[in-house]
Amino acid sequence: MTKVISKLRAYSPNKKETPVGNVKHLYYIATRTNAVANEYGSTIFGYYDYKNIPKNIQKKEVAKYIKNISENKNNVYRGIVSLKEEDAIRLGFNKRENWESMIKNSIADIAKIVNIPFSRLEYCGVVHLKKGNPHLHYMFWDRQQTINRCFISTYQQNKIRDVLAKGIYKEELQELYAERELLKNDLKNRDLIEEMKTISIENCDSKVPYIKIKNSNKQKLISEFKSISKQLPKTRQISLCFYERRFEN
Repeated sequence: MTKVISKLRAYSPNKKETPVGNVKHLYYIATRTNAVANEYGSTIFGYYDYKNIPKNIQKKEVAKYIKNISENKNNVYRGIVSLKEEDAIRLGFNKRENWESMIKNSIADIAKIVNIPFSRLEYCGVVHLKKGNPHLHYMFWDRQQTINRCFISTYQQNKIRDVLAKGIYKEELQELYAERELLKNDLKNRDLIEEMKTISIENCDSKVPYIKIKNSNKQKLISEFKSISKQLPKTRQISLCFYERRFEN
């Protein structure tokens, strides 16, 4: 499992140039040579305005929406995640739909790290199948933002990378977890077998625990045990328990 490259940026919504910068970024990722278009010629996918972005969406429509969000002082986060080409091919990320599915399943956990609740989350993305470096650009924001803090800590960057790695390596991780569970169960079974051996009559030094005591001797034996217990030191961590049912026929 190789390292997933992930970066997330956000520019202060209070700066005058930020809305235009966010729009330019959208145009940049949507029109690059390696941007993968769908059957309608659109490179953009995602979810906003309480619905999935239409497959035939025009860039200018998305740009207008993001510009309005930015001008309302909402943080617009810009993210990128990339893989080595050999890993992308092996994992099926040489296809747009797999990138699209991955970010759709991961974006809520990513947004949570920067304190955006799922109920107010919106996002869009574009896949670039660049030779040697296939990657995904994505942008997301809170439609009803109440705070303007846009600083992203190293801890948050690492947490986001972990979320993306789990999404990308999901199938391989599931196989690994299954193998680990089988190994754990196997070890448990071995431990159980060893435990069973310790109480097996063939592995005991004495066969006394397995000899049934007749009722006529039961009371005498219990009386002797009680007598012995009275002679034991009171300050030591020693105790005797009597279970009469163990002596029944």
